[in-house]
Amino acid sequence: MTTKKILAAFDPKRPDTKSSDFLAPVIEDGKPVFIGLKSKKTVQYGTVVFVGRELSANDVFARLVDTGRKIDSVSKCLADLEAYLQAVSTQRLGDVLGLSYQPTGISLVPTNLRPDVK
Repeated sequence: MTTKKILAAFDPKRPDTKSSDFLAPVIEDGKPVFIGLKSKKTVQYGTVVFVGRELSANDVFARLVDTGRKIDSVSKCLADLEAYLQAVSTQRLGDVLGLSYQPTGISLVPTNLRPDVK
């Protein structure tokens, strides 16, 4: 599965700020969070953006490994990233999403937040 959409960091306190820090879902201290693939910071929300090229779970996994994060289970991480990209591909550009963990895996949660676009 490939997509040309991914989540970028979103700060609800500054909704007019654009970010190029793409996000990947990870489990940290038993809770699902997004981690910035550039900044390596955890964030709560992400907005759907168009990246202009096809992305696969392996592409995002490679960037996640480049952050220096310890990966407990490669197969579980790849399955989560595949589900993440599948879920992002069905969302509209500009939607702001949160993250939750279900017994079946990571899932994206729509919010009523919107970025201020001029």
